[in-house]
Amino acid sequence: MADSIAYAFRIISIVESHAAVESVKQERKRDLKKAADVEMADSSRPGPSIQSMVDRAVAAKLKTVEAKKGKKKVNLLPYPSPRANTSLAGYEEESVDFDTGRSVRLRHTSRIAVLTQSGKTAAQGYQGRRAEEGQTQAQDQAENDGETRQRQGKSEGEVIRTFRYDISSTYPDWLLTVPLPAAINYIHIHTPVEVLQAAQFMHYVHRSPGVSLPKSIEYQLAVGLKYMFHSPRKVSLIKDAWNDFKERLRWRIYFSFTAHNDEDSYDPDFEVPRGRGKRAPLSPQYIEAGIREGERFVSDTIAKIPAEEESSYPATALAVHPRQISKFLEANAYVVTSTDKNLGLAVSTRQWINEKSLEIVGDVSNYTPLHLLMVNAICDKQCTDMEEIALLAEAHLPNGSQLGRFFRSKITSQENQHVVPTFYGIPKIHKEPVKMRPIIPCHSAIQNPAAKYVSKILKPLIKAAPTIIHGSKDLAIKLSQIKLQPGRNTYIVTGDVVAFYPNIPIDKCIDCVVSLYREHYGDGVEVNNEEMLRAEQVFIKCLQTGNKNLVLRYGDSFYKQKSGLAMGVADSPDLANLYGHWFERQINLLNDPDIPFYGRYIDDCLAIVHASSSTEALAKITKVKYDGCKIEWEVSEHHHEFLDMMIYIDSKRTIEHMPYRKSRSHQERIPWVSFHPITVKRGTFIGEMSRLATLSSKMSHYDDAIRNLNALYVTRGYPAELCLKWTRENFTERWSSRLRITTKAGEDDGVLVLKSQYNTAWDYFSARELGDSIINTWRSRIDMIDRLRTAPLNSAVLHGQIPPEKVPSELCLEVETTGGTEEIPDIRKIGILNRRMIVSKKRTRNLFDLTNLWKRTVLLRLDEDVLDQDNQSSSSEESVASDSSDRMDIDPNLLIQTYQSLAPAALR
Repeated sequence: MADSIAYAFRIISIVESHAAVESVKQERKRDLKKAADVEMADSSRPGPSIQSMVDRAVAAKLKTVEAKKGKKKVNLLPYPSPRANTSLAGYEEESVDFDTGRSVRLRHTSRIAVLTQSGKTAAQGYQGRRAEEGQTQAQDQAENDGETRQRQGKSEGEVIRTFRYDISSTYPDWLLTVPLPAAINYIHIHTPVEVLQAAQFMHYVHRSPGVSLPKSIEYQLAVGLKYMFHSPRKVSLIKDAWNDFKERLRWRIYFSFTAHNDEDSYDPDFEVPRGRGKRAPLSPQYIEAGIREGERFVSDTIAKIPAEEESSYPATALAVHPRQISKFLEANAYVVTSTDKNLGLAVSTRQWINEKSLEIVGDVSNYTPLHLLMVNAICDKQCTDMEEIALLAEAHLPNGSQLGRFFRSKITSQENQHVVPTFYGIPKIHKEPVKMRPIIPCHSAIQNPAAKYVSKILKPLIKAAPTIIHGSKDLAIKLSQIKLQPGRNTYIVTGDVVAFYPNIPIDKCIDCVVSLYREHYGDGVEVNNEEMLRAEQVFIKCLQTGNKNLVLRYGDSFYKQKSGLAMGVADSPDLANLYGHWFERQINLLNDPDIPFYGRYIDDCLAIVHASSSTEALAKITKVKYDGCKIEWEVSEHHHEFLDMMIYIDSKRTIEHMPYRKSRSHQERIPWVSFHPITVKRGTFIGEMSRLATLSSKMSHYDDAIRNLNALYVTRGYPAELCLKWTRENFTERWSSRLRITTKAGEDDGVLVLKSQYNTAWDYFSARELGDSIINTWRSRIDMIDRLRTAPLNSAVLHGQIPPEKVPSELCLEVETTGGTEEIPDIRKIGILNRRMIVSKKRTRNLFDLTNLWKRTVLLRLDEDVLDQDNQSSSSEESVASDSSDRMDIDPNLLIQTYQSLAPAALR
């Protein structure tokens, strides 16, 4: 008996020792996988080593099988080499011979060999940048050691069957006994080539001063902010989308037959989302038959969708690990943000973000600190103003009831606190030293509906202004129409308006915009028409309310912007554009024969000038001035970049242009490992082709740009063959339509939309077939009724819940019913039969969402640290600090006399 107890304790000890050893072993394997993941990113850079490794591995496998007969064809695909310290920033060096217009590139080029046999393509090689000799030696050592371990009890076939490159627990134990490089090489050799290719997105990210990142974190962040995480297959999304669509469809049909009786004109730009208080009225019987047919199609489709299986897709193996990143960022007080000019994400220290932000809001020439009492007073005044605007709109504008709801949508209710825009900044990494661009998002601000209304009203004025550039396509069209004078020197002049938004004098800007408004809508005279007068009154009130007294917060402090326009207000770009246009038209610039072209894109100016010297060219263009603003001009006789174009004058005296990539841009495209649907990735690629075609004035520039686009997407992990397929299918069409102006669809053209989100369940769903089943049923039923001119049903069934008296005769079909002659709604007359069905899918959670969450977490710790320091101060200091808290429910009666004028009685 005593011996059995000893044996039991011995067994327990052995089991515990084995478990401890196994735990250590699994931890070492996880560490090995992390090292292999980091080295995978380095190995995937173009170079000779992985090519030879894969070739040798393939050759070894081919020895065990009979070679298949067939004609072999090898295609060589150009593959640029990204070797710069910033991702993709230096994968090629480009210069232009501006006499010939030819593009000259200096780049390291290697090639991927693609073996085509019996119509199938397989990657036969892959490339890395480590020295081939070291790789070969390490590989040989791994193979020799592996054979030794396998002879001790594991066959190669057994290892191959159980090994999973993405699951460390499947790694053979002998990998822990060989040198690390040999173990890593073994893992890479047994990793599918498509995974190695997809890993190419891993590179470096922008870092602000004081940031140090381990490769394991940096390479994960290199996926970019658009990386979308995996969502499990969810067939209920289809059912939910269908139920939502049915309700919206019935309401649409109802209003299509009855909306002519409403005096208000509906504008979707001023729609305020509201919960549905009641179910949609039923449609006529033959229309409901089509909806039931759609219901059957949806149910049948859902029943056939298979369950989701574990995928070996590269996105699964190379997925981002948000918890690991979050833990690292929080431990080191780092913040991930986007960058100015979309140059890629950047990692900054919390301290640097805070210091730069305080530098901006601490500038007394632009911002004034406010006490919370003053903030409440200003917000109360804004609520009052928005209520007054809503009342004016309801009383005098054609769509007044809708506008009234829209203007009131952000007014603070009695039980809630005022919403104040929160200031933040993004790094301007293209500047030395790195600075911050201030952003004040006003989407939830009280006065934002007024700014959105102003922006909508000003759009026709912006479109009609000849000096305003509306985008790259507009610029390309205008440049194609320039005719240079022969025998004269021509210069390209660009100008940058320094700090345009904050330097615009707001009162002067409002006066200019009001004058332009009257000129456009009232022929430049004081309007006497009552309706136009009231519309102008609403516009001016919105203009003043939406752009004055902008209050913002940073941390627990509040500020008021003293002058200028705020970046983040809906109408700021429109006001800035029209302010510049006001001065440009006064100098009659476009009629100057020495200036064949002048245009401006917000704060960037471009001119083509005839002059005898650069000094004279500069003198001719510097007459462009905007009150309160400074313009910095540059002159070139050969070429200059503008927006995303490189504009140059070729030897034939024509203005040409080609795509231009901004310095330090990481060109973060959606990586192949992102869980976006393949249709979205394809659409993004083709959209890039269209953009590059527009930016290219010559086919040679377009051809070069598309080659670089393929290389860029390959370095983001896309299969080269897939990129080439997309290119072949769309190359000619994108070039031929590059300057084509698209026209809006006709009145009866359009879509019926199922609204949902990205999910693999939608891969098994055909919106076209759903639309056909519904619309064909409608068409066949109403055509049959029309032929027979009879419907053996009563009036209630024929009209559904649509009141017959609200439907005009011109939208009806006369038929014989059981109750006599009736007019029933005719769906053919409301244009819905010509519409096609689509699925609109919004994105799910992506890395950008998480970076915002991580940023708030890190900055919250900063606030908590400050509060901890405050708690150590005197009680009197604590009392003052409590007045600066987040609470915004202070009684306005406590306001001191100085602020009373800003807080009239609220109309709420």
